Amino acid sequence: PELLSRGIEGLVKLRVELNADGRVVKASVSKSSGHDAFDRSALEIIYRWRFTAAGAKTPQQRELIVPIRFGIVR
Repeated sequence: PELLSRGIEGLVKLRVELNADGRVVKASVSKSSGHDAFDRSALEIIYRWRFTAAGAKTPQQRELIVPIRFGIVR
């Protein structure tokens, strides 16, 4: 909130490993926003997410890059 209140925005890209249920089992910063607070927040929140694989007939483990943007809604 402090960075956003100062008008600072950012984009964090996370490398995320999912188990067959779509839950995050491992995450790391693939590309930093340049602000530790945004990077840490992105890593904290990603473990609450659950993913579904579109078109997958059987559940499987996956690895993907997830962009998380921190911005001010105008």
